[in-house]
Amino acid sequence: MVRAEYRTMTPNLEIIGRDVDLLYAEYRNTDWLMRWGFETARFLACYP
Repeated sequence: MVRAEYRTMTPNLEIIGRDVDLLYAEYRNTDWLMRWGFETARFLACYP
């Protein structure tokens, strides 16, 4: 799942840090079953 694209030679670390924090907050606020499903789907997508 693509959440953002950074099309620059010099990335803005503040924006990347903000995006990582948002992803972590989303992950932290899901229940364990949803997290397990998400991690399984991500694993299968990364390693077919």
